[in-house]
Amino acid sequence: EVVRVRDTVLLRSGSRECLPYVAKISAIWEKPCTGKLFMSLFWYYRPENTQASHDSSSFGERELFASRHQDVNSVACIEEKCFVLTFAEYCRFHAMVKRREEGTPDPATIVPRMQGGRVPLYRRVPDSADPSLIFYCRYFYNLQQQQIV
Repeated sequence: EVVRVRDTVLLRSGSRECLPYVAKISAIWEKPCTGKLFMSLFWYYRPENTQASHDSSSFGERELFASRHQDVNSVACIEEKCFVLTFAEYCRFHAMVKRREEGTPDPATIVPRMQGGRVPLYRRVPDSADPSLIFYCRYFYNLQQQQIV
């Protein structure tokens, strides 16, 4: 599977029982001496992984928080590619999955769709994507202040 800058990926955590980490790739490069690939990442946080005081029931199961926490990791840590959408995009994707499961055709649109769409490549979710790899982000997590903004 090909990953590019701006793609979001799942990364291995310490143990298999823990949920994988989610991050957005901001740069990829090859280390000259070793030939190994590295990437710079911006981390997403799950509500249960934040230290902000909040009512966890007010956040969705697939919800993540964006952050400015940046790190460098080996590309070998990637488990698989995933998708982090806006809440509106996530709702549309979820509705499409439900329609397909029920055998209902996609609704007709008044405005014809543009060839290739308007969604950037790194946010396009393939029709065959596993719904467990789809997340959404509505808020930002400030790690220094431990606040959800």
